[in-house]
Amino acid sequence: MNNKIYIVSLHYNNPLFIKLQYKSIKKYVEDENIEFIVFDDSKDINITNSNQSICNEFNIKYIRINQNIHFDRNSILPKKLTEIRKKMISMDSNFDIYNNRHLNNTAGARHVDGIHFIFDYFFNNINDCEHIFNIDSDMFFINNINLKLYFSNYNLWYVSQSREIENKQFEYAWPNIFSINIKNFNNYYEISWDGCRYYCNDKSVSADTGGETYEFLLTFDNKQKIEYRQINSLNDLDNLTEYINNENINILLNEISINNNLFNEFYINYNNKLCIFHIRGFTWNAELYNEEYKKKLNNSLEKLLNNI
Repeated sequence: MNNKIYIVSLHYNNPLFIKLQYKSIKKYVEDENIEFIVFDDSKDINITNSNQSICNEFNIKYIRINQNIHFDRNSILPKKLTEIRKKMISMDSNFDIYNNRHLNNTAGARHVDGIHFIFDYFFNNINDCEHIFNIDSDMFFINNINLKLYFSNYNLWYVSQSREIENKQFEYAWPNIFSINIKNFNNYYEISWDGCRYYCNDKSVSADTGGETYEFLLTFDNKQKIEYRQINSLNDLDNLTEYINNENINILLNEISINNNLFNEFYINYNNKLCIFHIRGFTWNAELYNEEYKKKLNNSLEKLLNNI
């Protein structure tokens, strides 16, 4: 039966995130028919080995992403082109459909390639899936949730992003957290989640990853936005205490915000509790931060891990 929920996550350069995600799923996700899959897109062979070792230790399904897709993006992204993509190709000679010598193998492009690798994997290998629930590698469950009940009424759940030109709004779906019911929405793999440029009259503006979902969202009705709360200060975090049902977690979230000066977010309000914490661990750009910073972040994560 096609009723299984798959929680999937792209991982890059912090193996500790896999442990934290796995432990939080086991503690807080109430669904019985679920599976967690790690898709590994790391560049460093030592990180790759650590990711695979942790997955083996906890019996987590591990899939290594074919690194060749980042150098020929046309091999993995949808063949049917949006009008946005056609316009970009006509306006910029650097584009060979999805390939662009300035953009291939960059953080945003790799993210999108990984999302489409996941879609391709499910289309060709998985036949018992109802929902794909994608979360970033630095997102963790912190309260109880029944995903099947939460996602039951819509085929697409997404976080809305937007750009504006000439008073025209372009809304698109953010690919860092979303859920797709692939049993009902069976052409999910044909939708491009790539970044793009929007054009209006003689002006244009860039949109980050997910930008190309704009045209699809215009005509797709069975969708719902994921509620989220941003934290820009400790006062913001204090105001959300009633929505976080664990005193130890509250204390540690404060510590993470103080010690690492992170911009954080919470996602999904379920039974009046926020269920997913986005630590914004800078997984793509960790090389920009020194070892002391990484050590402080991992120390905070270890404490969070031990309190779940």
